Amino acid sequence: MGISHYRYPVKLNTKQHRLLEAMIHEGRTPAKHYLVARVLLMSDQSQGDPSHTDGQIAEVLSISRRTVIRIKQRFVQENLEVALDFQLSARTSRTALPGRQERGAVNSFGL
Repeated sequence: MGISHYRYPVKLNTKQHRLLEAMIHEGRTPAKHYLVARVLLMSDQSQGDPSHTDGQIAEVLSISRRTVIRIKQRFVQENLEVALDFQLSARTSRTALPGRQERGAVNSFGL
């Protein structure tokens, strides 16, 4: 497998760069937008190669490397707006025990 920061090369224009910089310095930015902004700014190749690899970005931001790749993929294949709407977890909530078993377990405790 090749180095993934070349698979989805992020090249921000000046307007996008300024917007993302403003987002990370503004206190009212939602956490998921802040995270996407940081990933894209750290991945930017408009001035040459990025200073960080996907793995380094993931480690610094405490997210998975795959999440970094997905954010970059959405930006490259779609646009900045789609990348900002990135869902951190698309999984549905799971219960410990399915349906009837869960109700039975709760009832056995007298609740």
